Amino acid sequence: MDRKLVDFFLTAGKLKTTERFGWTKYKIAPESVADHSWRTALIAYVLARRLKLDDSKAVKMALVHDLAEVKTGDIPRNSMPMHEKERREAEALKAIVTDLEPKEARELSKLCDEYQKRKSKIAKLVRDADNLDMILQALEYEKSNKVKLDEFFETEFLLPETKALAKEIKARRSQRD
Repeated sequence: MDRKLVDFFLTAGKLKTTERFGWTKYKIAPESVADHSWRTALIAYVLARRLKLDDSKAVKMALVHDLAEVKTGDIPRNSMPMHEKERREAEALKAIVTDLEPKEARELSKLCDEYQKRKSKIAKLVRDADNLDMILQALEYEKSNKVKLDEFFETEFLLPETKALAKEIKARRSQRD
């Protein structure tokens, strides 16, 4: 058991060196998927508590929402049909969680599936937390790299509370122009 668990942790640790692809076309040295997942989890935790949702589940979902990218890499939006991206990520996740006990593997797979399909308010919140992190990162990169990253601010948000936060982030962006 210990050997397989260490294998799983080593595999998951590869997210620390897996780059977020979207920034590279702007010649920006990108954050890692692990960097992104950390702030997404923090955003999900705080917002889940404020919305009186299960904050533990929100954090778990945020921590694993990009776990498949260990094997697939960060697949850019619109680079392939969404069903193909989801299929590849589901296969990758299945391979990654094989080192876990079946109950743990099922839980992580269920969390990822719920996230992908936006089956619950928590899944919608985590998706919005994912996008909030992205536009926060875009705001930071615009400031530090003197570049316009308009495409990253065009994302849609699912919940009224996260729409309000996105509006505030965009307002800060406008104030800098």
